Amino acid sequence: MTSTALNPERRWVLALALLYVAFYAWLLVAGHGMPDVTDGNESFSIFWHAYNLFHFDIGRSLGITDESFSPHAAAHPYLYTHQGNFPRIFGFLIYVFGARTIESQVMATTAIIGTATLVLAYRYFARIAEAAFAAIYCALLMTDYVLYAEWHVVTDRVWSGFFVFALLSSMHALGGERPRRAQALLFLVGFGLFYGELTFALMLSAAAVVYAAALYRRRLALALRAISGLAAGGALAMALLFLQLSA
Repeated sequence: MTSTALNPERRWVLALALLYVAFYAWLLVAGHGMPDVTDGNESFSIFWHAYNLFHFDIGRSLGITDESFSPHAAAHPYLYTHQGNFPRIFGFLIYVFGARTIESQVMATTAIIGTATLVLAYRYFARIAEAAFAAIYCALLMTDYVLYAEWHVVTDRVWSGFFVFALLSSMHALGGERPRRAQALLFLVGFGLFYGELTFALMLSAAAVVYAAALYRRRLALALRAISGLAAGGALAMALLFLQLSA
């Protein structure tokens, strides 16, 4: 006979998943699909950036963030030139696939990017500690309203947590069985970071350099690969932005 009982790790995962679904379903429903949280206005910005990319001539904006809120083509583009804005690309993609209200944008981004963030966080802490610690940490993290939960339902800010845990997970994966894939992921993380908020990108990449040096202090070649993958992605993002601005 085979036992159908869940092993301890699966129990932790199931409990965490139920808590996550219940907590964020309540937050989204209570907020009528657009919770009134700190920086919640940035969800509206991402929505309008996606709207502008979809409805107006990209040949005029060349893909740079268009800040105009006018429905008239003559008012476009009103360009934001200080840095890239990676989250609006995702906002545009889900807009194309039907998320054409602010409520659907918030719910889709929370369901996809928010959930991916918690999965990455759990996997990271389960790797460096154990399943019980990872589940407890993630439960505390995702229910901390002031420092985490309210940002989790903002379609711009939710990406900060995603990049943190994607970076940490990719760093560790570089020393595993698929280092090339891990380095490719670091490249993508670097691109997304530097085609976004530059202050956050600089702070996180500086922390990543220190973390890579500590993690692979006895395998310096891997530390250099991690740093070079991240730097290459960042360099491509900055080059693309400067090309767009120059054009």
